Amino acid sequence: AAANPAAFAELVERHVRQLAVGGNAVDDRDGQVLLRMSDATLPGTDLMLSRTADGWLLRADVRSRDSYDAIREAAPELAKRFSERNLGTLEIDPQFHG
Repeated sequence: AAANPAAFAELVERHVRQLAVGGNAVDDRDGQVLLRMSDATLPGTDLMLSRTADGWLLRADVRSRDSYDAIREAAPELAKRFSERNLGTLEIDPQFHG
């Protein structure tokens, strides 16, 4: 099954909102959180979400072409959502390791 770009955007946004609400919990982990995706969500994908001075960096280490394509397709919408919700800027850096 192909990865769902909308589901990816919802998942990342939910995690960022949880981190933002947690306050210093992010700082206690050097401002980073690792999200290992299930095969039902984004197969072969690990996401590292990091705080930056202006917002967030989402690095995606991807071993599935479908997941890589879904992340690239969802990136503009996800960045727009971050901006609209005053979460700061979002840079997405997908790395395909296929």
